[in-house]
Amino acid sequence: MLFQTIVEITLTVSVIIVLLLVFSKLLDKNYTAKWRYWVWLVLTIRLLIPFNISLPDAPIQLYQSETTKTINSVNHHQSVRLSIEEDKEIEGRSYEIEGRPDKNTIDENSESSGDKNYTENSPVFSNNETTHHKVPVPDGFNTIKILSIVWILGGILFLSYHLIIYFSYRRKIKFSSWHATNEELLDTYRRVLEDMDVNKNVPIMMCNAIKSPMVLGFWNPILLLPDIDFTKEHLQMILRHEVIHIKRRDILYKTVILFARAAHWFNPLVHIMSVEANKDIELSCDAAVVENQNVDYRKDYSEAILMSVYKGNRRKTVFSTYFGGGKKMLEKRFAILFDLRKKKKGIISLILVVLLLGIMGLCISCNETTGERDDNFIEQEIKEAVMDYYQKRLAYREGYEAVQRDNYIIVTDLNLSSNNVREFEVTIYKIKAFGDKYLVLAKCYDGEGHPQSELHLLQKTDDRYTVSKTVFGDIPMSMAFVINSVVYKNNTILFGVLGDRTWLPGTDESKEVSFDYIITEFENGESIKETVTGDKGYIIVLEGVSDVKDMKLYNSEGELQTSLEDLDKYGSRGRDSEFSSVESFTKK
Repeated sequence: MLFQTIVEITLTVSVIIVLLLVFSKLLDKNYTAKWRYWVWLVLTIRLLIPFNISLPDAPIQLYQSETTKTINSVNHHQSVRLSIEEDKEIEGRSYEIEGRPDKNTIDENSESSGDKNYTENSPVFSNNETTHHKVPVPDGFNTIKILSIVWILGGILFLSYHLIIYFSYRRKIKFSSWHATNEELLDTYRRVLEDMDVNKNVPIMMCNAIKSPMVLGFWNPILLLPDIDFTKEHLQMILRHEVIHIKRRDILYKTVILFARAAHWFNPLVHIMSVEANKDIELSCDAAVVENQNVDYRKDYSEAILMSVYKGNRRKTVFSTYFGGGKKMLEKRFAILFDLRKKKKGIISLILVVLLLGIMGLCISCNETTGERDDNFIEQEIKEAVMDYYQKRLAYREGYEAVQRDNYIIVTDLNLSSNNVREFEVTIYKIKAFGDKYLVLAKCYDGEGHPQSELHLLQKTDDRYTVSKTVFGDIPMSMAFVINSVVYKNNTILFGVLGDRTWLPGTDESKEVSFDYIITEFENGESIKETVTGDKGYIIVLEGVSDVKDMKLYNSEGELQTSLEDLDKYGSRGRDSEFSSVESFTKK
């Protein structure tokens, strides 16, 4: 989002601003004020370019953490699981993505090929623990949107405030100024314009509302002089100073800074930069006036500045230049005026600043990394594919219409005069990578009868994922889990929804349970430990075909919550089924 890019840019530029402020004395000693004038302009322009390129894994990453990503280290293979959980009663969905498919595929036409490829990339394992590393994962939470709105409103208010002040001040000036008619003044002004090769027609006016010379206005600037008697020499110096502002378009310079401040109003360093830039506008202008002049000329020029300050005030607006300054500013101006040492122009240093800006931009990121963007994109694509499948399945009969609305499928029977409408809630419990495909545990239920879970096999067709096969499974009733199984290409796949209550063996009471991991033992001697922290369902894949010998579910404290033994005594294991092609469900 734009706000995140602005934050990246403001952090990048802030580093440079801090460095310039820390080393300001050293820079003042070795470089001209004109160098700093250009540095501030470069930084300002960078602040206004709403584009930043960051490294995929930038050293400094700042982004929102609302969900978690778990990296499962399995037999030296890393698979990623995104855990996204929402209030089931409100949203009706809770799911996660586990693993990610790689370039290897499960060949639909070759069982051995599929077995090999999946074995190489399987996120399950035997007799090994899964290692977890929690790291932040950005999600679609509204915090960024809220901050973006606040940022936009803040910028609008900032600009509005300064525009109101400017137009109010300009209105005051309008009723307090008149065109200069003194021929000597006008003649001096024309000579200064000619000497400095300025062809722009900027009117010169007298004003009794100001005490210090200034250039005012962006579109139609005017040069304003206070109604004060200046000596001819001082007048020429003052006019020369103001004409330099006109020639360099310093009003435009200040306007650009104003917009940068508006875009980054929340960053105090940008406002400090603005203050320093305004100082250097005046200092560089002073330097241009006294360039190649002797000490006597510099003394006269400093007297003109003092005279202006003594008789004037320091009221200024954004779209103006001003000739005076405060005490500290005057001290700095005089120090530079009488500093006759030869200083560097700093062209190479300016180039280094630009390069440093680029390097810092690469190193700071407020957005998701490429891998995370891919995960989120796949997650959304899979969800859309499942919703599309249910929509087609529920509307496959003639006279039925199905439309998607959030996580619901709204089905209307057009054959009835009353247009009977049913709402099917779609819940996605688990998403697991399976070679170059995905397994998705879901439920589509309208509240009538006993619900069923479904395990979908998704594969990529024409650059998008679609449901190709599906199998039905039971949902736990009295116990907190069931074991549904399906064999696919020499892989045993177990799946089931997890509940939060289970019956106590030997009693008529139930208890709350929470699951952190499942240990499944198979008849062939294999054992798999599957982490299910915070999950609402599980998908376990075993290479090879084997029945389940035992399954035990534990909480985070390692306490046994329930087991296959309990399930066999007090519940139903689930179904042993086969995948079916979805065509029979979706073709009319």
